[in-house]
Amino acid sequence: MSVAEQISEFGLSLKLEQIPEAVRLRAKGCILDTLGVCLASAHFDFAAMVADVVLGMDGKKESTVIGWGAKVPKVNAALVNGSLAHGADYDDTHGGSRLHPSASVVPAALAVSEAIVSDGRSTLEAVVVGLETVTRIGMSGVSAAGFHQRGIHPTTLCGGFAAALVAGKLLGLDVERSAWALGIAGGMASGLFEYMAEGTWGKRIGPGWAAHGGIIAAELAKKGFSGPRTVFEGKAGLYRSHLGEGNYDLDQLTKGLGEEWQTLSIAAKRFPCCHRNQIHVGLALGIQAQQGIKGSEIAEVQCGVDRLAPPLVCEPWIEKQQPRDGYAAKFSLPYCVAAALSRGRLTMQEFEPAVISDKQVLGLAKRTSYFVDETLDPVRFPGWLKIRMKDGRILEARREREELAGWPEIRTKFLENVSPKLRGGSAIRVVEMVERLERLSDVTELMDLCLKA
Repeated sequence: MSVAEQISEFGLSLKLEQIPEAVRLRAKGCILDTLGVCLASAHFDFAAMVADVVLGMDGKKESTVIGWGAKVPKVNAALVNGSLAHGADYDDTHGGSRLHPSASVVPAALAVSEAIVSDGRSTLEAVVVGLETVTRIGMSGVSAAGFHQRGIHPTTLCGGFAAALVAGKLLGLDVERSAWALGIAGGMASGLFEYMAEGTWGKRIGPGWAAHGGIIAAELAKKGFSGPRTVFEGKAGLYRSHLGEGNYDLDQLTKGLGEEWQTLSIAAKRFPCCHRNQIHVGLALGIQAQQGIKGSEIAEVQCGVDRLAPPLVCEPWIEKQQPRDGYAAKFSLPYCVAAALSRGRLTMQEFEPAVISDKQVLGLAKRTSYFVDETLDPVRFPGWLKIRMKDGRILEARREREELAGWPEIRTKFLENVSPKLRGGSAIRVVEMVERLERLSDVTELMDLCLKA
């Protein structure tokens, strides 16, 4: 049996009763967090561009374009919603795979569920299957010469496979056709990191494209369109073609399926920026709250980072100290730390043009430095911070691993993201529906509340 068939057999057979309660709750948190980020992102320029393209196409009014007051074919809804989920860089992360699992999985599941009038139970099962598989597909490609090192964005590359499996489960495919769908998705898989070269927007649409392609792959397989079942382990399969022999671990794809739940390791972001910045921003705000310091009182900031952080958020350092725009600022360690210390928070507003050009923020960013601490484990998203005050005091904080946000914190983040967009108690109703998702008879009821931002 091929790896695609093994994954399909697991995914298609998984029932709610087999999923531990803690995993269900974490998956619900992923759904709620994704909906909130999509609604919060709907007004941005990048969102308008993607939505305008999709809304200009004809087709069935099947699935909700979150925050845009419109319904479109499910594949196109997934394209927009996946882009909204990832475009503000506020979506969740899985440390072991170094990708953002929910950005492709949740939009694909919700779009298909709404189109076929699925119940919440089936949707939740599909989301768990997607999260468990996309993380393992990513984990298999983590090595010294893995996806990131090869200039490949694993969120986009791996997301299409998970979306195909999610859609196939909801559409009722059998194991053979689900494996075909994974094979077809492999032919569509993409995701280049070259967007980083000029700070362009390609990364923002990646998970949306993955969700879009995955659904199409499942629909084609349902009609009998075949795909290679050896898409993962084959001579020209995903890993040999992208990473080369010896730079991947196929065992990670199926190891612990249904027993070791990767969903429990998915972390919701607390701040709308690259996950490599999260720990340092949290440490900075923690020191500030404890000591009552102001950004203007700080002489120097030092950041200890893990070995994977520099290419993403530190280099080239001079450019990171003065990012060209709000999107580039999300991938700048000195800017995010300086903005948090200068303003006492790091929200969507700290990435607006007025703050990006703020002399106080940029001045503190220029007084910030970093170095790599080889003792820090990148999988845990660790870090430490040392602040030297102008009065000579030294303030330090270190954290070896990120603390995962629980349901109450995810709920609070959702409400903050959607206020005042959802009025008349709609936000609370969304929270309640997601919380009891397995008892919801029709997912359309939930998605109708998310039509307008």
